[in-house]
Amino acid sequence: MRRHAVISAVALAGQLATAAPSATQVQADAAPANPMASVPSSALEAFRERPLFSPTRRPPQPAPEPEPQRTAPPPAPRPNLELIGVIEIAGRSIAIVNNLGAGTTISLEADDSHAGWRVEAIDRASLTLAREGRTETFALFQPGRERNTAEAPEAARVTAGRASLADASSDTLLKILRGEITIVDE
Repeated sequence: MRRHAVISAVALAGQLATAAPSATQVQADAAPANPMASVPSSALEAFRERPLFSPTRRPPQPAPEPEPQRTAPPPAPRPNLELIGVIEIAGRSIAIVNNLGAGTTISLEADDSHAGWRVEAIDRASLTLAREGRTETFALFQPGRERNTAEAPEAARVTAGRASLADASSDTLLKILRGEITIVDE
């Protein structure tokens, strides 16, 4: 029986101990989990200026700012041109082109340039321009392209032989293509 009494007393003491916290437990619960939380950050400035675990005891250098990424400029827009004819005279090929943006007609030969585009090739039915490693080809007859239906002016008659066309100027060749000059065989 004595044994029961001792066990009952121990059990009762355990219940009392868990039911009512002691004074030391109240102080431990009131203290913050981080003992440095009560120290103001201004008091720690010396630790920032001379870090304890740095070999030089100097603050780390700020990280260099990354260089801004350079983006490639957008590619040049395709020239607003329309190939209307190709003339081959005395080993020269001349492309006759409508500059749709300016409303003019120009002639281009090999290695000429227009709006930053260099003439790379001219053949019987196409013109190829190149710029910055990019090429654009203009075909003489493109399906789906609208035709200019405006009436051509009355053509002048030229009574020169075809052999004299080898020395014709670009302006004369343009007028021939536009229909302003008609060639008549002798």
